[in-house]
Amino acid sequence: ATKPTAKQLKVTYRGFEYDNDTAKLYLKLSLKNTSSYTITKVKMGYEIPIMEDGTITQTFSVTINPGKTVNKTVYIGKNKSTATAARRKNTR
Repeated sequence: ATKPTAKQLKVTYRGFEYDNDTAKLYLKLSLKNTSSYTITKVKMGYEIPIMEDGTITQTFSVTINPGKTVNKTVYIGKNKSTATAARRKNTR
């Protein structure tokens, strides 16, 4: 069996969720499988300018049947830049 390629997974950004209390950031994605095989694992990279880490790469498990679309909320991490900026300001 042939593995699906990256081009056969159509990703649409649907928005984000940010929890002010915990500083956790989540991306809301829509993943469409255009291949004729089920996709069970996705490895994605994100570039988020407000995040200290810059580019984040992560792999997550998902089941997307051929021709189907799945909505997924992905935890990206904590936004440390606000806290870091405050610390830098206090140390000067």
